[in-house]
Amino acid sequence: MGTVTSIATNNGITGGTITSTGTIGLTGQALALHNVSSNGFFVRTGLGTVSSRNIVGGTGIIVSNGSGVSGDPTISAKTYQVGDFVFGGIVFWVDESGQHGLICTKSDQSTSIRWSAGTYGTTNAKGDGVYAGRMNTAIIISAQVAIGDDGASNASKTCNNLQITESGVTYGDWYLPSKYELNLMFLNKTIIDSTATLKGGSAFATALYITSTESSASEVWFQSFNTGAQTVYSKDNIFGNYHMRAVRAF
Repeated sequence: MGTVTSIATNNGITGGTITSTGTIGLTGQALALHNVSSNGFFVRTGLGTVSSRNIVGGTGIIVSNGSGVSGDPTISAKTYQVGDFVFGGIVFWVDESGQHGLICTKSDQSTSIRWSAGTYGTTNAKGDGVYAGRMNTAIIISAQVAIGDDGASNASKTCNNLQITESGVTYGDWYLPSKYELNLMFLNKTIIDSTATLKGGSAFATALYITSTESSASEVWFQSFNTGAQTVYSKDNIFGNYHMRAVRAF
């Protein structure tokens, strides 16, 4: 609560915020309302009267009609849809709120990469579903250190180390998608391809894409971006064409 000081015929100064549960009635011509910058939170509703307006919302709210407000301002949170290019990549899934979801990069990180770190072993990266790939990626990297890591490139480390800068912002929290997340990308690949091409990226190849969901000590789940089938193959790049595209959450 601020204190009004230096009250004179034409002015009054407050060092904080003046609040009221109803309206503030003012008489005379002493208040210069046109010196108040309020973004629509307080509005002059009549001669010498200031009325508060309510705002309900969280981060990213948009206040409409902030000048000359009639009634409470309209609040709407920023929402996203599949195909939007934001936060370093392309949206391929959003939750019910439309404010959070998953993004994939606009190009493949590799067209020939292995899943293992050089030695077979069970990592227990069995997670599936939205956001599951993030935990899988962390589990794989940690487990492969114990199982045997020859130091060469593999899918999980490549995603974990990835940094992408878009519009001056660097995003470094990428991970290898789970089986479920990769299928969401396949289901939306037409619109993803369209945005990727528009933004200087590339379309998905008609090839096998690797997931973070482990099947056994020597095999992992893949998805064909030709037929859409999900199949188990060796953790080693036995065909020489294991593709990979990283994702992140927002």
